[in-house]
Amino acid sequence: MQNINGIILLDKPSGITSNRVLQRVKALIKAKKGGHTGSLDPFATGMLPLCFGEATKISNYLLNEKKTYSVEVKFGVSTSTGDIDGEITGNSKIKEYSEDQWKKILNEFKGKSEQIPPMYSALRYKGKRLYELARKGEVVDRAARKIQIFSIDLGELSKDTINFEITCSKGTYIRVLAEDIAKKLGMLAHVSQLRRKSVGNLCESKMVKFSILEDLAQNNNPTISDYFITIDEALTEFSVVSLNDLQSSKFRNGQQLEFDGYFDNNVKVYDRNNNLVGIAYKKNQNTLAPKRIFHLS
Repeated sequence: MQNINGIILLDKPSGITSNRVLQRVKALIKAKKGGHTGSLDPFATGMLPLCFGEATKISNYLLNEKKTYSVEVKFGVSTSTGDIDGEITGNSKIKEYSEDQWKKILNEFKGKSEQIPPMYSALRYKGKRLYELARKGEVVDRAARKIQIFSIDLGELSKDTINFEITCSKGTYIRVLAEDIAKKLGMLAHVSQLRRKSVGNLCESKMVKFSILEDLAQNNNPTISDYFITIDEALTEFSVVSLNDLQSSKFRNGQQLEFDGYFDNNVKVYDRNNNLVGIAYKKNQNTLAPKRIFHLS
């Protein structure tokens, strides 16, 4: 096993859970420690950030980032899971709308709102995953959660499907959104395709397929490291603070620092040699407090 520090933006294939594909990649690269940031449903594809080693310390930052998805919704049929993997639970007549009408309908879902998570989700209820209860036919009350849809742009249309691209806050369930759109129109629906295109500033062009990683690993090809992005690259929106040797030593030992000058609530902290030391937050006007300390050397 190796001490690997970095992030792989995996292009998750359909038909496998996020945790299962994480374990496969972890074994492939022989990493000691790994985790993913935000599950994708088994049928879904696209960006699944896999964090290894010290990069696991920023998983919550990536989890809180807004996400962009490409979505296909099929009308006229509902399923137990809200997607193509579920059993059919109902049928409805299909109502047709023009492109302009669809744009207006989707636009009504933009902004802040509340959403009740589906039973088929990984959220916990009294220590158990909701999907475990759902598989037993149990339904429990779930508290509504605040979400925000930043943009939702219409794509291709057919008689019984619509495609759209959506950018939304963490915790937004696209399956529930699809059902809510259908309900508003007096129809049933489910998500027939779902692909995550980006997480925060991490873009689709940097994704890599599992088959490519597998091929490189089996051939001991050193270029596999080219598919890792650094902690630094993943936190591009953070401003930067540089410390002198004494300050760096205190920071590495978890001490708060008196710091003159302007800095944001969350900053990346570097030593005088431009090595990333950690993440700090603004405790008060002139105090920099460690939030994450990285051991990258």
